[in-house]
Amino acid sequence: MLCGVDAMMPNEQHQPPRPDGPRAPDCGASGSGSAFAERAGIGRLWTLLTRVTHCGVTFTNRDGTIVYLNEENRRSLDRRSPAPISHLRPLRVEHYCPPAMASERLGFMRRVCDEGVTVVYESIDEGRRDLVTLTPAVGFEGQPAVMSVCRPMRSAERVLAQNFPGCEVVFARDHFPGGLALLSPRELEVLVLVGEGHAYPEIAGMLGCSGRTVERHRDNICSKLGIVSRLEVAGFAINAGLADPGSPEQDAVLSLAQCDPLELSDTVTHLTRVRRGPPAGVQGPEPAQSADFEAEERQARLSAERLGAARLWRLLTLHSGCCVTVTDRDGSIAYANPRSLAWLAWRDRYRSAPGDAAPAHLGRCVAPEMLAERLAFVRRVCDEGVCLAYESINDGLRDLIYFHPIPAPHREGHMVLSVSRRLRAWERVDGRVAPDAAIVHPEHHEPGALALLSPREVEVLVLVGEGFSYAEIGRLLHRSQRTVERHRDSICKKLGITTRLEIARFAIRAGLAEMCHRGADAAAGHAGDSPAPVSEEVSAIARRRVRRAEDAES
Repeated sequence: MLCGVDAMMPNEQHQPPRPDGPRAPDCGASGSGSAFAERAGIGRLWTLLTRVTHCGVTFTNRDGTIVYLNEENRRSLDRRSPAPISHLRPLRVEHYCPPAMASERLGFMRRVCDEGVTVVYESIDEGRRDLVTLTPAVGFEGQPAVMSVCRPMRSAERVLAQNFPGCEVVFARDHFPGGLALLSPRELEVLVLVGEGHAYPEIAGMLGCSGRTVERHRDNICSKLGIVSRLEVAGFAINAGLADPGSPEQDAVLSLAQCDPLELSDTVTHLTRVRRGPPAGVQGPEPAQSADFEAEERQARLSAERLGAARLWRLLTLHSGCCVTVTDRDGSIAYANPRSLAWLAWRDRYRSAPGDAAPAHLGRCVAPEMLAERLAFVRRVCDEGVCLAYESINDGLRDLIYFHPIPAPHREGHMVLSVSRRLRAWERVDGRVAPDAAIVHPEHHEPGALALLSPREVEVLVLVGEGFSYAEIGRLLHRSQRTVERHRDSICKKLGITTRLEIARFAIRAGLAEMCHRGADAAAGHAGDSPAPVSEEVSAIARRRVRRAEDAES
């Protein structure tokens, strides 16, 4: 994929030329996809799954002893514990799960070990919806083990059997729901609708109650969750995977789910029916020996080799939440996983019907000025056999694009395996998120409405998305509150929006802000209440806008 994972509907004013040639007859998850697994190699697939995607990967023995955690999982465990528990061994499942949840999850793991099935389920961990895949594996010492792959879920995403062929979908009843356990079913509905950007009168009409009743529910939500504003209510819903800052149609397409994004999943609905109050805390491990991460990584790679390339390929293409494509040096698409297939079909300006096949060439879904530059990257990967990574901005959304060369079938040379995912607000494309890759900085993007904003307006946009008040923003930027409000009015006029909540949703959707960071996510690089840094690519777009304005005046 040369563009992004979560691009919005393209602007109809610019239409790329339509390359000649037929549409791709088969870009789905079946067919030729498994053949590319062997060409990519187990080592590279393991690196993509454990370090490039957002997935938390764990190896666990049948008795619940955790023998490997990738960096994503280590950060998650460190964040929830006052002590760095992921640095200690032995570590067990019950050390980071409440007792009832640990018992149920151990039952799933033993079933995977004993029956050799792959199990998929939705889990709510610290109030966030996650997709968990348990795959049978061989442990470090040859004993049965389980490889767990976990990632956040989108609001419209559901664990449906048709989306995970060859897997068994199970329903988990015990969770670590955090503040969600305190909310009533009606409060949960109000939470989701606020997160989707609806005003209180709209919510009242949708739920068939008065506006005053909605405001009482909002007050109850704020009291129970320890928050104070509508903006924080929306941020909680978005972080929990109950609402999406993009459009509902976009979320439904990219979630591969035919469902109403405002309809709660069965797992969340079950939580509201069996409200038990806050769950018991986790017991935490007893101090023991410090973990040797390098030794664990070597052992985990050996276990991955026993899994085989085919299973790692399935985890990457069906369970990671990333867009995965294989293209040749000319931009023709040889393979697209289901999420990438949906994205390509949506971006294609020339679809004649919703059921049409995805475009066979990237020129059908990439702006012309971007296409030439991105194809130059593809040819460099094919010719030099190097990995490339870069930040791409597509319709104003920040994405990580990672290119890896794989041998071409039936001829000499290489093709390109591309993995694309959203970038978090604090992530930058460097060796941490793109291991073993050369970092490049493209000049051409599709910035969307971001191209209309000045550098100062981008800073204000980010700070509003992080949940700061206008007075706080003024102090951080050394400007008066009135100046900040003028920037806000200018942002609203340029983006066609009207409220502070809509500004925050725009910033979160673009990958420029995450409200969950404030004072909580030191592991991701956030320090106290400092403003979020703006990525170099976004800053360059804002600077170019200023230069164009100055040139026009002169």
